[in-house]
Amino acid sequence: MNKNLFFILFALSNLNLLGQIYPVAYINNDIKDSLEINDVIMKWDDEIRGINLTSDKDFTFSKRPSISCFSWKDYNGNWEIKNDTLIFTEKLTIIENDAYYSFSEDSDEDYKIKFKSDKFNKLNDKQIEISFIYDYDSKLKDFKTDRLLDENFFLKIPYNEIPNRSELAAIRYSYVLKTGDLRRGYITENKIVNRKGQILKNKIEVTFVESPRKEEIFRTTKGILNKNSLKIISSKKSKSNLPDYTDNLFFKDIYFKN
Repeated sequence: MNKNLFFILFALSNLNLLGQIYPVAYINNDIKDSLEINDVIMKWDDEIRGINLTSDKDFTFSKRPSISCFSWKDYNGNWEIKNDTLIFTEKLTIIENDAYYSFSEDSDEDYKIKFKSDKFNKLNDKQIEISFIYDYDSKLKDFKTDRLLDENFFLKIPYNEIPNRSELAAIRYSYVLKTGDLRRGYITENKIVNRKGQILKNKIEVTFVESPRKEEIFRTTKGILNKNSLKIISSKKSKSNLPDYTDNLFFKDIYFKN
């Protein structure tokens, strides 16, 4: 078939998209709920559920895990069509962590936490808010307390001052820098802050990053367009000089026009 004729036929076959009244939705309704068997949690469906062309240039990817509406999330950007390929482009902002942690251990029965600045500037506020975060399965509520740092910005917390320490998963802090910027984070060596795993070591150093770096990267997702369906063929992010904690997107094979 003549190449030009092919593209003419393709454009005509997809006139319902290009001449569409928006939004246009492509959906995959396969649902997999999470399942817990003998304390082992089976992963729920974390893939993109819907691809919505909200205008002739804007799109939304919709993630709708069935475990909870609180886990739902949308991703937005611009789209264009080239031949039979829909190209989705998102701009993502990566922000450096605003604190770093180091851990060691001694035989004392208390937590010794040192707070400092990455710029070696002296901290000024002695007041700090501390919360004890317990393992999710314990059903214990977080316990919040106000504490004072010493003249060297150390905080000492004896074990006997921590209710239910055997269920402790993390220590959360809230602190205001001299600039007025709030630093709030979780001191933990576990991947999930409210799941107890590795026991927290008792000598801890928290380094506040005063001016976290930012960087913009792009994610490009491509899909092959058919008359009533869309097949995702790739989704890639550009490289970053900073640790990239932005979401990775996972797609179904085929999305059908709704």
